[in-house]
Amino acid sequence: MPPDMQVISSPSNPFFKQCKLWLEKSKKRKQDSVVLVEGMHEIECALRGKCEPLHWIQPNDMGVEAQDLASRFLSQYELSASLFSQLVLRKSGQVALAVLKQPQALAFELSKNGRYLVVESVEKPGNLGAILRSVDASGIEGVIICDPKVDVFNPQVIRNSVGSVFSVPVWVVSAEEAYAQIEANHLRLYSTFMEQSESFWTADLGPGSAVVIGTEHEGVSDFWKDKGQNIQIPMQGSVDSLNVSVAAALLVFEMARRS
Repeated sequence: MPPDMQVISSPSNPFFKQCKLWLEKSKKRKQDSVVLVEGMHEIECALRGKCEPLHWIQPNDMGVEAQDLASRFLSQYELSASLFSQLVLRKSGQVALAVLKQPQALAFELSKNGRYLVVESVEKPGNLGAILRSVDASGIEGVIICDPKVDVFNPQVIRNSVGSVFSVPVWVVSAEEAYAQIEANHLRLYSTFMEQSESFWTADLGPGSAVVIGTEHEGVSDFWKDKGQNIQIPMQGSVDSLNVSVAAALLVFEMARRS
């Protein structure tokens, strides 16, 4: 164990209690401008994404392979297994946890030749993480999140995105702000309304386009009605909808294919 590693074995430890608060309260994370990132790969993604390293946290059975990564942090802590398990989602394997400063928000500027996914009122962190992972893999230019019901830096979002939340350009804005930027850049706008819609296979989803998806239960809000072309993902079976993250994956890879 490195000489500067601090050992915590009591749940009454102030730092442990602070970490629990960060984990459970998005308001506190935002107030303190921190993110909690678990997993070596995800921590490395956060560091590449210009997140300032603050605190390194590891279980007492951690191997030596993470020492180089741990040394980049201002303070390092080793927790008993029972305490560490209360701070992470994964309960097995070699898992570390890091507290970092939130990355600076990007200026909301779109490109006339960009391809963008607009995600409205997303409410499940697992879905948002999966969407960001697909966007990262597809290579489109970014995600516009309108009126979200979940914190973009929720630990579950970070885990499900496999750290891509730190590499994908993400803007969190109102629907009105998103539409104003889409209009200003003369982007072709597509919304996933079923009424009077065309198949997404035939829509022009290449450079210079933006696609709006909504929630699974309510779909896209009325704000986007009559503001662009309606598109749909054709369904051949007995169900009439897909999980929103699956729908997003189909759409962004079609956008990438049209480049």
